[in-house]
Amino acid sequence: MNKNINYEKARRLRRDGCSIRQIVKKLGISQGSASMWTRDILLTKDQKEKIYEKTSRQNIKKAGKKWSKICSEKRKEYFLEGSKIAKRKEWLHTVGCMLYWGEGGKTGNKVVLGNSDPRIIKLFLSFLEFYFGIKKENIAISIQCYLGNGISKEEIEQYWVDILNLPKECLRKTSINKPNKSSKGTKKGKLKYGVCQIQLYNFSHVHIFNHIMGAIEEYSNL
Repeated sequence: MNKNINYEKARRLRRDGCSIRQIVKKLGISQGSASMWTRDILLTKDQKEKIYEKTSRQNIKKAGKKWSKICSEKRKEYFLEGSKIAKRKEWLHTVGCMLYWGEGGKTGNKVVLGNSDPRIIKLFLSFLEFYFGIKKENIAISIQCYLGNGISKEEIEQYWVDILNLPKECLRKTSINKPNKSSKGTKKGKLKYGVCQIQLYNFSHVHIFNHIMGAIEEYSNL
């Protein structure tokens, strides 16, 4: 009797445009039974398109979950890698990670660090090159500055390019800060060459960012 009930339900569901997979799930029957009981029922073009669209969305969702899991595992791997190297207490690694802890971006898996002191920028670049093989062509720099110190925008840009020993192609848009009214239009003596921000260009941030975060946690004994 139960078989006859499922048989009728399966045929009704198929006529309503359900896929074989949906029928199997709804009735708890085998795929072979669902296919055999409904094989003579022809679906309309609209029903076929709806089944195709739904199946495609489901497959994309499954693929997305699988990829998300893979990415999560890789981030964990990089995090543990950073923690492991931090235990060696190597000078340049310690300095690089501590600089990033104080001056770097902490969100979005992006490696971004900015400062007005070129020595800090140069040290961090040495850290990136030694531990991750980052080359000059992988670096992009952007500058924020005032123009109240008798130095032109072009001179400020050239200063950072020269002192960091980077090609001019690394330079991105320079932002000119507008002084507030109380400053009388000048910012003399204050951050003469502005602030330089470096970030990776045409290179994956995920590895380095999570490596640094893992190292910071190890160094701070959290």
